[in-house]
Amino acid sequence: MPINTLACKGNRGDLKELIAGLKKQQFVFTSSRDISAADVKANYHIANDIALASKPYSESEFVKTCTLKAAEIACSEKLKFLLILA
Repeated sequence: MPINTLACKGNRGDLKELIAGLKKQQFVFTSSRDISAADVKANYHIANDIALASKPYSESEFVKTCTLKAAEIACSEKLKFLLILA
C-alpha cells in the first residue's frame, strides 16, 4: 500500500474526533444563548411586576412570588423542587 493511502486512513479518525469536538463546543454556545434569552425574559417580567405593584423588592411574599415566576420562565424543569422548598 502506498504511504498516502495509509496516511488518509489515519486522518479520517482524527477528522472524526475534530468534528465531534467542534460539535460539543458549538453546543455549549448555543445552549448558553438559549439560557441567556430565558434569563432576560424572566428579568423583564420581574421588573414589570415591581413597577406594576409599586412595592419595594424587600417584602418577603412579593420576593417569593417574583422568584417563582422567574423560575417558571427560566428553569421550568426545576420548578417542582422550588415549590417544595417554598
